[in-house]
Amino acid sequence: MVRLDALFATLLLWSVPVAASTSSSSDTTDPVQSPSTQPVAGQLTSHGCYKSNSATASGTKLTFASSGTCAQECRKTNKNVIILQGSECFCADTYPPRSSQVKDELCNYPCPGYSREACGGLGDADGSSKAFSVFNSGRDVDVDYDKASSEDSSSSAPTSTSPPSKSGSTASDSTSTASASTDAASTAAATTANTSHATSTPSSSAKPTGNDASHVSSGVHALVGLALALII
Repeated sequence: MVRLDALFATLLLWSVPVAASTSSSSDTTDPVQSPSTQPVAGQLTSHGCYKSNSATASGTKLTFASSGTCAQECRKTNKNVIILQGSECFCADTYPPRSSQVKDELCNYPCPGYSREACGGLGDADGSSKAFSVFNSGRDVDVDYDKASSEDSSSSAPTSTSPPSKSGSTASDSTSTASASTDAASTAAATTANTSHATSTPSSSAKPTGNDASHVSSGVHALVGLALALII
């Protein structure tokens, strides 16, 4: 009988560490960010993990922050979007930019009110790489996204080389045409100038020079003298 009591006592001592170990492992389960799902009217649904907050968000700290407690807070102001990061609960009218959605694994901070649920991500020590868990409150299933910021768009927009614009080609053609017209005008002007010079310069047959006139006069006088000598 004594041996049976000792056996039960030993088994009881062994069961306590096992139960404590099981409880400890269940409490340290990694928080889960629920994947984005189609919004349903009247229900709280996950909309994924984002690297930026909504431009319309206003926040408050909750001691036991979770999607449920934050939803209760946002219903007071009739907001469509619920956003969580750590103990911060944000209520908004719009989703963050669509381009800022990231992998669900980046939302890995356990909610203070329910450790198995992710409340965004706190990021690095300098505040970078933050993440936000976003939900639709069920009040309106058709919610708009914020416009992407320059940072978001630059990180997601592809870089491409644009072909020369049509206007640029037209301008180049116009320049070439203008240059050709200028050359043609210059050639025409030069031709006109040469023609004018040729016209204004008298030819030797049209007007005798001074030496030719003197020779003609001397010949005439000689003929006159010869004619007088014959008559006499």
